[in-house]
Amino acid sequence: MNSIQAEINGVTLANEIRMMKGNFQGAFLIVEGSSDAKLFTKFIDKAQCSISVGFGRPNVLEALSHFESDDLIFAICDCDYASLLGYPDYSGVAIFTDLNDMESDIFKSSAFPNVLYELGNEQKIEALKETCGHSLYELIFIQAAKIGVVRYLSLKNSWKIKFEGMTYKFLAANNFEISLEDTIHHLINRSSNYQGPSAADVLIAAADTISSVPSEKLVNGHDATRILGKAFKRSFGNNSSFDVSPPCKTLESILRLAFEWIIFEGSNVYLSVRCWERMNGHTILK
Repeated sequence: MNSIQAEINGVTLANEIRMMKGNFQGAFLIVEGSSDAKLFTKFIDKAQCSISVGFGRPNVLEALSHFESDDLIFAICDCDYASLLGYPDYSGVAIFTDLNDMESDIFKSSAFPNVLYELGNEQKIEALKETCGHSLYELIFIQAAKIGVVRYLSLKNSWKIKFEGMTYKFLAANNFEISLEDTIHHLINRSSNYQGPSAADVLIAAADTISSVPSEKLVNGHDATRILGKAFKRSFGNNSSFDVSPPCKTLESILRLAFEWIIFEGSNVYLSVRCWERMNGHTILK
């Protein structure tokens, strides 16, 4: 997070929107991050809707509370484990992603196999499909859930684990499988404000959760992108250019580009926005 982002909160975001309302008569869509803004800019009618970035769900929901009775302000927020922990209290209109974030939603959509076959090796992909017993996005989700479960448990129990800038602990250099045990040790050791149990106890809690919760409810899309980048190196192809940390921004951009209008139309986010349009009499989408 840069210094400008650090200065943004719900109040400053609300004030920024108030200033823009003086010169723009359309609706305002608030999203959490710049990648969300890039995605939804493809789908909105720019003459009817302006996008603002809140840099985090708390800022977005706090800003919404200042426009509770304004039918021209709404938000699209990441679910962020709300399906497991419960949705936050807020005022105003917020639409939540189906999975924990839009990146995860894209992985589960038909955009993912399009990217896979475009950038990967078809023979390797088909061979893997025949032997793995899972859909291809599930292969990525199963590994990403090993990191996502720690994100979930830390959020649930206020362990204050630091994830930003983490190193992804793969079992081997050319293997996209994540080591759950190494991941837990790494995250705890780098978290100076950690307030949780021993690594051994976290491992037990993580394994129990993984066995009882569907992987798609645990996945963080940025983790999934990093794992996909590793998979392209050997399992899905012979491309090492996406095997970088932090997760490759180029690969995230490619996934967003593959999430086309016809795919977006099949999402619950799309249906919710259309419902909002009908209820409020405003046009947001193209």
